[in-house]
Amino acid sequence: MSTAMKFTLDGGDVLFTDEELCQVREMPEQTIIAHKSQQTANFVQIYDAQYKKWQVSILDVTGTTQDRILQIINELAEMVFYPHMDYDGSVSYNVILLPDEVKKFYAFGRREALNKTTFNLLESSK
Repeated sequence: MSTAMKFTLDGGDVLFTDEELCQVREMPEQTIIAHKSQQTANFVQIYDAQYKKWQVSILDVTGTTQDRILQIINELAEMVFYPHMDYDGSVSYNVILLPDEVKKFYAFGRREALNKTTFNLLESSK
């Protein structure tokens, strides 16, 4: 299994394999920027520059997948996102998680279902 996606957090790297990774969709560039705050959650302001947004879907296929997903969801600081590790590990973006857009659902019905987590990332600086 090769590494398909990587996040660099304050606590180290979080890796996801090609088996776990369902999809990374890059959305049209947005004219917004996310700001970090020491007291509260990140907030977003509109500017003239263009910023990217991604929708990431991950299948819970190993015993540690959910723990690694929670590391991403619980990270309050800016992260470095490598969306294409399997074919170009040099491409990275500074991102934050959009916390209100985390979704979990079962991929294959009720019995022996795989849990699929989808969340959105916003480019926070260039």
